[in-house]
Amino acid sequence: PSEPTQPVVPQKPVEQKPETPVKTDPQPQTVTPQKPTEEKDPVRVYLAVVGAQTMAQSLSALQAQGAPATFFLTAREIRENAELVCGIRAAGYPVGLAAEGEGDVTAELAEANGALAALFAGKTLTVLLRPGQSANGYFVFSTSRAVSVDKVVERSGRSCMVVCRNGAGRVLTALRDVPVRYRYLRETTRV
Repeated sequence: PSEPTQPVVPQKPVEQKPETPVKTDPQPQTVTPQKPTEEKDPVRVYLAVVGAQTMAQSLSALQAQGAPATFFLTAREIRENAELVCGIRAAGYPVGLAAEGEGDVTAELAEANGALAALFAGKTLTVLLRPGQSANGYFVFSTSRAVSVDKVVERSGRSCMVVCRNGAGRVLTALRDVPVRYRYLRETTRV
C-alpha cells in the first residue's frame, strides 16, 4: 500500500545575486579526517562477577545477552548458595574462587575448592584476589588490574577486566554502545 514514487529530476542550482549576503557559520568546526571505513577495534572485556547476592540476576542478564563471564565465590558463598553455583556451572559459566581474609589466603582457597568438589567433581585454579591478598599454587587475577566501566572505551583494541560487584546487568547496559568482545577469564588469560 505504498504510493508510487516519481523520479527525482535534478534542478539547476539557483545563482546568487552579488548583493545577497552569504551566510557564514559563526563558529567554524574543526573536522578530523578519518578513513571512511575505519572503525575502532573492539575491546576484549573479561567480566568477573563477585558477590553471591547479585549472581542470580547477573546470570540471567549474561544469558540474555549471550555474554561470557567468570563467577568468583568464597568458600562461604559456595556452601550457602550450592543451587546457584550448580546453576552457574550448568549454564556453562566457569566458577573461580575468591577469599574474604587478608594476607596469604591459600588455605581459604583450598577450603573453597573443597566446597566446589563437594558439589561436582572438579576444582579450579582460577582466583580473584584483592590487594593485600596472596595465594600460592593458583592462577591469580587481581582486582587492582580491573578497570571501571567508563575506562573501557579508552582501551580500543586491548584487553581489560571489569569486576561486576553490583550485578553484570548494569555493566552490560553501560557498555551496550561500546564495541566490545566479552571473554571468559581462564588460567591461560592474560589481562
